Amino acid sequence: MDVLKESRSNLPPAQKASLARIFCLTLVFNVAFNGVLGGLMFGRRSSIPMWGDPSVGVDAIFTTFLLPFFSALILLPVVNDALTSGKLHSAAFYWHRYLVLEKLPEGNFMAAFCLAAASLVLVTPLAIGVLIGFWPQTFSVAEAVIAKMLYSGALTCGSVPAILFIGVHQHRKAQSPS
Repeated sequence: MDVLKESRSNLPPAQKASLARIFCLTLVFNVAFNGVLGGLMFGRRSSIPMWGDPSVGVDAIFTTFLLPFFSALILLPVVNDALTSGKLHSAAFYWHRYLVLEKLPEGNFMAAFCLAAASLVLVTPLAIGVLIGFWPQTFSVAEAVIAKMLYSGALTCGSVPAILFIGVHQHRKAQSPS
């Protein structure tokens, strides 16, 4: 934890601003997009069940895969461009070395797919447990849309740092001689 804190405090203000901009824009877009999508999916019903078609539970499972997948497909080129242009410096991410990154396949599509699959395996059981334990079995449209927006926000908060790690790793790997 000290290494993470130290590396964050060593970031120049312009780098912190770039990271904050990437994170905030992604968070705002994902929450707003999922709110609109939830309104379109659930808007014509008087109540939305926990399970069924459409339902909050099934939507949460799909969101757990699709949100990190599409966020990574969009953000990985953005991170690479920011690193290439100097808006971000990979040296500030010296703490990014996790063995799992070495195992990722090459390319943005496969990296996005692996992140989404990991999210599905790791997050879905927790999300289902929270839904079953703390939410009603039937939702109003407003409750279903709010739940979708909150869930997409929480999922974005976990996905964006992982995408940044993957992007820095891919950039460093591409820059290093083979």
